[in-house]
Amino acid sequence: IGLTEKTWKPILNFHPFILVANAGSLKQLKEYGFKTFEPFINESYDDIDNTGERFLAIEEQINKLCNKPIEEIHEWYWSIEDILKHNYYHFYQKFSRDERARFINEINC
Repeated sequence: IGLTEKTWKPILNFHPFILVANAGSLKQLKEYGFKTFEPFINESYDDIDNTGERFLAIEEQINKLCNKPIEEIHEWYWSIEDILKHNYYHFYQKFSRDERARFINEINC
């Protein structure tokens, strides 16, 4: 499973996200120590192997968010501030340092 810049951009900009990616991508992100937005977003789409079905489940979550009043979205955003901060600081203080070390170790072998 490849996580790309499209994954890191919202994390580094304090944005919530729904991953339009391969099944298991959220699971991998959690294994790296990042937090996601369940129960605010139904993330069961991450377990769907069929690409078409997974995309429909993702679309359903996007539509749910888009149909909320802006005041509710604003309130929700501030309620997830701790998750957004955790992901941002985790990226810089642990994840990127560990990945850099892993990469250097790989090229030195």
